[in-house]
Amino acid sequence: MDRMPYNKGFDNRLHFAVKRTTVKLRLSFKIQVNIQGSTLPIEPSDFAHNEAWLLFQLNEAPVMTEADGDFNAMAIMEVATGMIFGMELVQVRVPGLPEFLSRKLLADAEAQSGSRPQKLFVASEYEADDLIRVAKVMGIAVERVPAKDLSGITQEAREGFAAHVSRVRIQ
Repeated sequence: MDRMPYNKGFDNRLHFAVKRTTVKLRLSFKIQVNIQGSTLPIEPSDFAHNEAWLLFQLNEAPVMTEADGDFNAMAIMEVATGMIFGMELVQVRVPGLPEFLSRKLLADAEAQSGSRPQKLFVASEYEADDLIRVAKVMGIAVERVPAKDLSGITQEAREGFAAHVSRVRIQ
């Protein structure tokens, strides 16, 4: 397992396999985001462990593949600790997170964390109707917030993802 020197607490494993029209890119993140003393609209210190998660896009620019097109990496982070519990790649041409990926992402996050949160923050700019519907069925309250209100919490994870993906050529 490689440790990246640019980001303390960033531990990742990257596995990818290309099949005819499908790219599978699995990233496992363990991130402790240092945001103490921040003045963020959403304060991690206001939440107990696993009380709230947030959905965000890890990549600023699409993850490009030669065979399968461009993808966005959507992740779920636990707000209080900054741990990323799940990530799914969604083709850029697909609007939002499809229902089956929404179910998988939330189930993976629940398995990783050991329980469900009370609240899920979702950027109001993201098309996430299917994910919101799935979360509500699971008994998770959803709050839409501007992406700028999440950026202080997610910035370190997005920078680490960008640095890692830029070093890997996906076929």
